[in-house]
Amino acid sequence: MLSKTGEIRRDESCVDYAGHDVILYPCHGSKGNQYWEYNPKTHLIQHGSSKKCLATATEPIQDSSGPLRTSMLPNLKNQNERGILVGVSRHK
Repeated sequence: MLSKTGEIRRDESCVDYAGHDVILYPCHGSKGNQYWEYNPKTHLIQHGSSKKCLATATEPIQDSSGPLRTSMLPNLKNQNERGILVGVSRHK
């Protein structure tokens, strides 16, 4: 859930993006890598500093070392930046 302070969180874990993979990390309250903005006009969730948009995969992403993996999306409609695609990998 996106909190009023811009965190996507569940209990004490927040979605964190430092330019490579999207991970769950203990919430620290300092915004930075854990700050996200929702645009009600475009219905997109955008990372605060990188301005990349968050999207979900419809199929599990293979060969991931962790539960979440990212890949780059092409330019989005009305969006100059590339996005972050997040998918759930299959556990063996």
